[in-house]
Amino acid sequence: METFEWKDIGQEKWREYTFPGGHKIRIEAPAQLAVAVSGSHRIVTVDGKSHYIAKGFLHIEWEGPILF
Repeated sequence: METFEWKDIGQEKWREYTFPGGHKIRIEAPAQLAVAVSGSHRIVTVDGKSHYIAKGFLHIEWEGPILF
């Protein structure tokens, strides 16, 4: 079983993933992020909801501070 390292992304207002064909998934008020070895993302939002973003996205966009 994979163990995830969770990162605080609570400074972000939202993040949006773009997939092939132009399909987009937007997550409002993300709080925590874990990236799997496979490349998939797990996100927990400030309201406690969990989201799974499958690998294969082409682009990630977010609003918030630059964290590197």
